[in-house]
Amino acid sequence: MEKWQLDALNFEVKAIETFLGFKFEGETIEEKQEFVAAHKDKRTEVTSELLRQAYEDYVKNPTQS
Repeated sequence: MEKWQLDALNFEVKAIETFLGFKFEGETIEEKQEFVAAHKDKRTEVTSELLRQAYEDYVKNPTQS
């Protein structure tokens, strides 16, 4: 795995821990990949909800963006 790929994987793990509240307790790259894959649907759901809310806020008051 190249350094940029490892950096991206570590970023995804940290984002899941921070925004979804799931704690990563593994150590290996494989465990990180499994952790990220296991939470893919929840990440998609949360991201979609945040985008929907931001869009609704913008539509209600476009001059505030």
